[in-house]
Amino acid sequence: MDLYYGNYSPSEISKYIITYLKKKKVDSLSTYKNWLTENKTDYQLLTLVDHSVWTLRLGENTGRYVHIHPGRYSPGTRRVKALTLKTAIFTLCFENLGEQKLCNVELINQIRKNYLKEPPLKSVSTESVLGKLLELFRS
Repeated sequence: MDLYYGNYSPSEISKYIITYLKKKKVDSLSTYKNWLTENKTDYQLLTLVDHSVWTLRLGENTGRYVHIHPGRYSPGTRRVKALTLKTAIFTLCFENLGEQKLCNVELINQIRKNYLKEPPLKSVSTESVLGKLLELFRS
């Protein structure tokens, strides 16, 4: 999955996309469906002012049918696996609760074993995806 860490809040991103769709006169479910398939695909890409790219798809709820998510490898995003994200969140929670003062492989492996039911890691470095994600969340 791609996580957006840019400057815009979810509300700001939504407002930008809504404004864009209104300008394009894509203001109903039927016009949205037609617009999505203009390029022989089932999605459209939209670039925001910060150069982040957003994928627009058809949502499952007919009342809220615009589904958005960050585009793959878009600026201001980080591509991570779900397990890496869960591990990072648990690790930071333990750190913030004072359970552990320093993030280390022992803590991470305890979390992976006890809460995520996953095998241990041999090591965690600041250059690994998990290490980079932890630093991103801390900053």
